[in-house]
Amino acid sequence: MNKLFPLAIALLAPSLASAQSFFTVPAIVTPQDGTFYENGIGSPSVAHLSNDRYIMFFETRLSDDYLAANNIDATGCRNGAVWGIGAAFSEDGRSWDVADEPLLVPDTGSFYSCVAAHPSSLVEGNKVYLYFKAEQLDSPCPSGGSEPTWGCDRQVGVGVAEYSFNGGSSYGTVTTPTIALNTSGFGYPSVVKVGTTYRMFISKIPSLYKATGTTPKDFALSGTASILPGSVTWTPDRVFNPAAFCNNESGFPYTVFLGGKDLDASGAINDGGWGRTISPDTVEWYTATTPAVSWTGSSEWRHWDALRVGFEGGSCDGGPASEQVLVYYSDKDANNRNQVGVAYTSNTVLASGAAPWDGNGSNSPAPMSKVCSAAPADLDGYFQEFGAANDTADAWDQAWDLDDEQAGAASCSTVPGFAGMFAFMLPMALIRRRRS
Repeated sequence: MNKLFPLAIALLAPSLASAQSFFTVPAIVTPQDGTFYENGIGSPSVAHLSNDRYIMFFETRLSDDYLAANNIDATGCRNGAVWGIGAAFSEDGRSWDVADEPLLVPDTGSFYSCVAAHPSSLVEGNKVYLYFKAEQLDSPCPSGGSEPTWGCDRQVGVGVAEYSFNGGSSYGTVTTPTIALNTSGFGYPSVVKVGTTYRMFISKIPSLYKATGTTPKDFALSGTASILPGSVTWTPDRVFNPAAFCNNESGFPYTVFLGGKDLDASGAINDGGWGRTISPDTVEWYTATTPAVSWTGSSEWRHWDALRVGFEGGSCDGGPASEQVLVYYSDKDANNRNQVGVAYTSNTVLASGAAPWDGNGSNSPAPMSKVCSAAPADLDGYFQEFGAANDTADAWDQAWDLDDEQAGAASCSTVPGFAGMFAFMLPMALIRRRRS
């Protein structure tokens, strides 16, 4: 049963009861010809690390030159495409360096033999857990052959890789899916930890589902949808792309920025948007009656990740009930390739000389005041992965030679004009939807 958002609850969540605005800067990370990611950079996931750096994970259809140079056979993969995950680093969240080599490449014979995409990250201490959608060959189970433990469906489920930074150890990619879905129409896992419980939110057309775990690598998927379309006017037919973060100070530790779609009879998109829903327990959800951003038609602004400013990684504690938010998103460039932009809730975040965020003491990010900056110090050894593809730390370090720093279309001497500002008006009359 739907109910109006009670005044008492609104008072406990002032960030929802007040107005916010999202400003946008497009094309902060773009595809570059001659690189493994020349076909596009999409579905960004950004984490802030304890050493005041940001890391971005992104999906890309690996270039033909990269596949040929590394003897990767795309035969049997859907449309002859192999998708992998790359990484980029930043000191300020605005100017990014993209590593020359992808971080995660599909592995022959594995559950992600063709696709590792839709990345999402969770930081704990000096570890980063990278969640991704996994797909295998169109026909992975030939007649008379043995069936893998994860089944014969092309779209397998969600995988997770464990990495470390600042010289820690790592255990590489798990050998079986964290969640085996064996169905189509799913994607965009997003994980948040509250207390000792991990929650994964995942799209499965037309709804959002949740999975629960006691470790960051083991989850049990609920058999019923957690968030359904239709609870508010901007999500009539479909909800998708959950981007979760947490805030223990608000009384509503779970926040999900989700998308909504209005479809016509043929399934084409009439319009869409994304906005916020919150929950005290992942059972009752309170969704804003208006979206943060909306569009008409089949916009390519469909993939995003929300980052709470001033808090390291997945931290829930140590800040005010209201928060500033960064939303990294992908859209299309003039050549129809994915590129990454950023939306943010304060018009001073990118201003020259902006004060640092101080929400969490020494863990606060550096101020996002740089439009361009000199290339950061050598990052060899900064982020290491010891897996089957890289036998030694030195072998991996050699892969992390950096491309020239990208600064989009901005000039290094001036702060760019804002490409747009979206009113994020969240009235106190919000809709409650209860789902188990």
